[in-house]
Amino acid sequence: MPILILLVSLAPVSGVFFTPALPLLTEEFGLSEAVAQWSMTIFLIAYSLGQLPYGPIANRWGRKKALFIGFDIAFVGALLCLFANSFWLFCIGRFIQAIGAAAGIKVVFTMISDRHEGNAAAKTFSYFLMAFAMMPGLGMLLGGFITIYSGWRGCFAFLAGYTLLLSFLIRLLPETSHSLNKEAFNLHKISHDLGKHLKDPFLILHGLLMGAGTATTYVFATVAPYLCITDMGLLPDIYGLWTLLPPIGVVIGLYLTLRIAHRVTPRIGMLSGLLLVFIGILVLGGLFHAELIVPAALFLPMILIQTGFGLSYSLSASKSLGEAKDKSNASAVLQFTNISIATIATLVVGFCLPIQAITLVGIFCILAVFAFTIWLKLKEHHQ
Repeated sequence: MPILILLVSLAPVSGVFFTPALPLLTEEFGLSEAVAQWSMTIFLIAYSLGQLPYGPIANRWGRKKALFIGFDIAFVGALLCLFANSFWLFCIGRFIQAIGAAAGIKVVFTMISDRHEGNAAAKTFSYFLMAFAMMPGLGMLLGGFITIYSGWRGCFAFLAGYTLLLSFLIRLLPETSHSLNKEAFNLHKISHDLGKHLKDPFLILHGLLMGAGTATTYVFATVAPYLCITDMGLLPDIYGLWTLLPPIGVVIGLYLTLRIAHRVTPRIGMLSGLLLVFIGILVLGGLFHAELIVPAALFLPMILIQTGFGLSYSLSASKSLGEAKDKSNASAVLQFTNISIATIATLVVGFCLPIQAITLVGIFCILAVFAFTIWLKLKEHHQ
């Protein structure tokens, strides 16, 4: 289990690890804040697209082979970022890194679904996501300290080494695929299988609901460094320490999932999570309206917001994948939908809105209302 937790966390850690260094990157390449945020948006675009090819790969060659292929690609991307001499070459490296790192969450979710179903799947997802939720925060903490001593390039030197370590650990895992599908690369079959899942309202709705929570995490990771380091004057390492707080909320939400899995229906559990999200947003907005633009006012309400999304995310993931027959392609479509919402949200924040404290409140409100609308749609389908 510890190895799977590390594998599933590669993409989220790679996505946010260098964010304490975003102001330094902006300065070195002479960028505006909006342009610098392309480094996150491009990563998420590739991350969402990267969910799709690993379904056929995992079905044809097995789960471990798919992981090896993805992590080799991620290693090349990290090296390209490390040695980039222009921002757009850096963005190409981020794209390649995300395409490869996407194998982690895609294949590990499939491996979990291979072995568990129903309530057992819900509990297993919760245990994994509980540990997994802490990894981006720990990554930003470490990234903050590395930024102080080695700049933003040091972050990618670390990520390259970390990816190599994970590639070695994959060798220690058992193969969970029960059989290999020799026709998995048949283009007609691929388009048919993916198309069938893309037309599945049950799967897509759950992916959209999960995406609201994922978008909250990435929007915060994109905007917070500028608010805290540029506007509030925090050092990158101190900012990294503050970033440990929001993941605590995800852990609490996942713990609540474990406690209520046998007591309430997934639909009621998801609604409870969304109510916590709305309360957290009200607290955040109230503090900002009172002009308390300080780290505590930014990070503490995020614990409550992430608690709610952590609860709804884990219940939605286990419910949707637990009932899928082709778990590999279902997982690919689910995560593609999930990450696509985060991509759209970061794109909107970077190019349509100014980077201000109130920006977070506005985008979080939109995401919460969006998630509640999806919950109502699921209710109509009795799902």
